[in-house]
Amino acid sequence: MIGETIFKPKSIIKLIRQRGERLNFQKNEYIFLPDDEENMIYLVDTGEVFISKMQEEGKELILKLLSKDSIFGATRMYMKTTEYGTYAKAKTDTVIHGLNWQQFKSHLDNRIDLKNELIQFQEIETERYAAKIRDMLMHGKHGALAGILIRLSNSYGAKIDGDVLIKTKLTNQELANMSGTTREGINRALNELKESGIISIDNKHIIIHDMISLRKIIHCERCSIEFCQAF
Repeated sequence: MIGETIFKPKSIIKLIRQRGERLNFQKNEYIFLPDDEENMIYLVDTGEVFISKMQEEGKELILKLLSKDSIFGATRMYMKTTEYGTYAKAKTDTVIHGLNWQQFKSHLDNRIDLKNELIQFQEIETERYAAKIRDMLMHGKHGALAGILIRLSNSYGAKIDGDVLIKTKLTNQELANMSGTTREGINRALNELKESGIISIDNKHIIIHDMISLRKIIHCERCSIEFCQAF
């Protein structure tokens, strides 16, 4: 599945890159907060960005890990709320482009290619979110972790001698936040996967040695590559 072509809203990406303001954020700096007015659509140029929510008990739940050419922020065609409702934080030093929503909408109203891309983007986003929730609810912390690792391999994986190296570095706490569990739970789950020879970890890089066994944990149905992504 690595290397397969996935959908990118190329016209939207081109528009934001050409018309948007170039913005720089340092590692761990917030791009927006849940209560901020939802008035910008963003494009990642370089670096990585976490999109997350804060759960009632104060735990962070990371919803997406974005990289180059990912769009985020005000991405709904018909917005009913005025706030983002999520956090966007730079995982690394990051450069993005930001375009005011009203400016973007003026182009959207006059270009069918932009409308079609945004509709397709929203449909794919819905399917990705549903798949992540399914893994968390149906297969527990091991299933949530397995699902995250499979998605990371599709989004950020590189094949090396039959293994898959996840190119982005992640701490155990970040993996816990992506899986909706505790760091202690992730530590145990990772150790079990390592002891089984399914994965190894080298300098915070996860290497998957046995993808088949990883998929069995969540009874993977080999769904479309479009829906099995970390972003």
